[in-house]
Amino acid sequence: MEELEGEEDINSKNKILAEIIRETAKEIAGTREKRESKISEETKVLMKKRREMKEEENYIKRIEYIELNKTARKKIREDVRRYNENLVRNTIEENKNLKKAKQQLMIGEKANNSS
Repeated sequence: MEELEGEEDINSKNKILAEIIRETAKEIAGTREKRESKISEETKVLMKKRREMKEEENYIKRIEYIELNKTARKKIREDVRRYNENLVRNTIEENKNLKKAKQQLMIGEKANNSS
C-alpha cells in the first residue's frame, strides 16, 4: 500500500491497486490446475482439418469434407465417452463417492446445454 502514497495519477494508482489485489488473490487461492482434455490430439487434428476444408468450395472436396465431418463427430463422441468411463472407473477404484464423479461429469453437460 506504500506504493500508492507516492503516486499522483489516478490511473497509476488503479493499476498498482489492481496488481496488489491480483497478487494477494494468487497467494490465498493459488492457481487452478489444468484439467486433462476430454478430446485426444488425433481428434483435435481432425477438427483442424475439418475447419480448413469447410472454407473450400470444390465439389469433390465437399464430399471429402462430409466424410471427414462424420469421422470427427464419431471420434469426439468416442473420446468423451472414454473420458467419462475412465473418470467413473477411477472413482470406483479409489473407493471415492460416485456423487463426486457425477458432479464432475455434469460440469461439461451444463456448459454444452447452455450453448
